[in-house]
Amino acid sequence: MLTERIKQQHFAPVNGKKATSLSINLFMKYIFLWVCLFSFRFMAWSQDRDTVNIPVNRLYFHDKVITEQNSIDLTDGKADNFLHTSASEEIDIKVSDILFNKVTLLRLSVETNKDIEKNNDKIRQLSYIETFLKQIRQSLKERLINAHDIPDVYATFVKLMEWNRKGEDISDEIKSVSYPVAKINTAVFFDNKGFANSRNLVYLKYAALHPDQILKSIRPYVNESYADSLIVLACKYNPVQLYSYAQSKTSPEGKLIHRSENGMVKAVSKLSQTSNALLYFPFLDNLLTEKITIDSIRQFVGDGENGYDSVGYFRLLVKTEIEYFMRMAPPLRDTPIAMFGVNGLRETLRAKAIQHFITPINTLHDVNNLNVRMKAIDPLSPVELYYMLVMGENDIYTSSYKHSFNRMMQ
Repeated sequence: MLTERIKQQHFAPVNGKKATSLSINLFMKYIFLWVCLFSFRFMAWSQDRDTVNIPVNRLYFHDKVITEQNSIDLTDGKADNFLHTSASEEIDIKVSDILFNKVTLLRLSVETNKDIEKNNDKIRQLSYIETFLKQIRQSLKERLINAHDIPDVYATFVKLMEWNRKGEDISDEIKSVSYPVAKINTAVFFDNKGFANSRNLVYLKYAALHPDQILKSIRPYVNESYADSLIVLACKYNPVQLYSYAQSKTSPEGKLIHRSENGMVKAVSKLSQTSNALLYFPFLDNLLTEKITIDSIRQFVGDGENGYDSVGYFRLLVKTEIEYFMRMAPPLRDTPIAMFGVNGLRETLRAKAIQHFITPINTLHDVNNLNVRMKAIDPLSPVELYYMLVMGENDIYTSSYKHSFNRMMQ
C-alpha cells in the first residue's frame, strides 16, 4: 500500500527513538492529500450515479470523455485512476485528482449547468473536455509537457471553456500563459473567434524557446507580420542554417529570407547566391559584422577558374584565423560561428595549406635544388609558414617540414 510505504519512509523510528515531529508532519501531509483524493473520487462517483440524470442521446459523448480518461489512466500501465507520471508523488496526486475527479465533475456540470440549454451546446462542451484530455495524453506521450504543467493547463482550460461559451476571444489569455498551457488550450478551442491570433501567439512562444527550429517550422507562418523578425532571430542563432535555406530562392523559406531588409540576413542571403560561395563561408562572421565585404574577398577568389589568387586567399584565411582565435581567448571566450565544421575556417585553412603549398613541395621531394623544390612557399611570411606547418602536420613530409621550418625561422 502507498500509505504503508510513506509511513515506512517518513514515520519510522530513528535510532530506536520516537519519530521526529518533521516525520509526523510529512506523514500527516500525505494522509491529508490521500483523504482529499478519496473524497473527490467519492463525490464524483456519487454525483455521477445518484444526482445527475444523463439523457440517452448524450450518453455516447459522456462515454467518449470517460474512454479518454481510461486511456490516460493506462499510460502508466495500471488501471487505478492514478497517474504515475513524475518523480513527485505529491504532484502525481494533484494531477490524478484533476484528470480523474475534477474532469469528471466538470463533465457532469455540463448536464446541470442551466446556462447550457441546447443539446448541441452540451455536446460541444463535452467535446471540448474530450479534446482537452486527448491533448494532455498526447503531450505527455511526446514529452511536450511536464506533469507540473497540468494544473495550470487545466485551470486555463476551465476559464477558457467559459469564455468560449460566452463567445469571448480567448487570445488575451493565451498571450499571458506559458507555451505548454497556450499550445494545448489553443488546440482545444479551434472554433473560437480568437483561434487564428492564438495560433500565432503559440508559435511565437515556441520560436522564442526554440530559435534553432524556426526555419524548420516557419513555413505556415511566412506571410505573417512577425515572420521577418523571426528570420532575424534565426540568423543570429544559427546563420549557417539560414545560409542553407537561403540557397533555394523559390522555397517559401528562401523567399522570406531574401525579402528581408535586415543587414545580417541580407549578407547571408547574398552569400548563398554568390558563385563559389563555400570559399566565402569561412569569413561569415566578419561578413555579418561588416568587417569585410564579399567584393573584398572576390579579388582573391575570382570567378572560381580565372583570377583565383591562392596566396592572397591563404593570407586572408590566416589573418581571419588569428582574429577568430583572439575572440575565443579570454576575456571574450566567443567562438565564431564559421570557425569549425565542414567549410569552416579551420577546415578550409587546412585544405588550402595542403593544396597550394604542402602538396607541391612534397611532390618535389626528390629535387635537390631547394630554390626549385620550395618555390611554392616563397611568398609566405613567417606567420603564414607557421600556420601551413601546423595545419598540414599530418600530411607534410619530414624533409619538407624541416626546410619549411628553417625558412620560417630565417
